[in-house]
Amino acid sequence: MAQAESRKQNCPDIKDHVGWLILARHYGLPTRLLEWTMSPLVALFFASQNDEKDGCLWVLEPGRMNQQMIGIQQRRLYAMDEAVVADLADLAFEPNPTRLKEQTALVAGRAIASGTRELDARVLVQQGMFTIHADQTDLATVGYGDPPHPSWRVAFRVPKHHKPQIRELLRHLAITKSSLFQTLPH
Repeated sequence: MAQAESRKQNCPDIKDHVGWLILARHYGLPTRLLEWTMSPLVALFFASQNDEKDGCLWVLEPGRMNQQMIGIQQRRLYAMDEAVVADLADLAFEPNPTRLKEQTALVAGRAIASGTRELDARVLVQQGMFTIHADQTDLATVGYGDPPHPSWRVAFRVPKHHKPQIRELLRHLAITKSSLFQTLPH
């Protein structure tokens, strides 16, 4: 945060924890955010990058996920400036280790699906959405709670031997590194 303003215009306000997490996530820093995309083609691009192993394309139904995670009756996507999202973002900036441990214990395993703020062109181009996490719980291991909670996630395997062909097809659809990372180096 201290060095960002000299390297990027329009940085978030110092107290805008959600904004800083979005910016950090988009530049490769580990955060409590996991980025998703609304585009299946963009998702397939990222799932087909590493030829060393099979990839995985996840489909998430954010309203159902939030319904289970928070226990609300309605299914909906949260905005990044809503209190439930801001509370999880604030955990990443808690300087007191004892207080952080206490707060995290209250929401352990919780993740909230939310929309985004287009703080960076990459978010726009990649059609980004986010889940914000209270801790390191893997969403793939989270159960669905009491029946009849329907599944809010589905995974599709992307076999490693098909990845070059998938990337070539995506290239013909203009889904490339340069179209998704619109910066001079790309």
